[in-house]
Amino acid sequence: MGKTISLIPGDGIGPSIVDATLEVLDAAGAELEFDRQLAGMAAVHDSADPLPPETIESVGRTTWATRWQRSTRAWWSSRR
Repeated sequence: MGKTISLIPGDGIGPSIVDATLEVLDAAGAELEFDRQLAGMAAVHDSADPLPPETIESVGRTTWATRWQRSTRAWWSSRR
């Protein structure tokens, strides 16, 4: 079994980039498992929280994380 990594696709173009990257890693035979989590605007739309507790827990458990494009700045700007 490979290493488990918390995968945070983000929003915007992030999910598309993640899907393509995972295809390449799979084709290369990478022995990795991913625990998909939400952050940024994708998380705000799902739970009204830009960094949900489940995401924090996942990163703490796996001790590895990768994150991709997100537009959290827009959310924070609207809160000022």
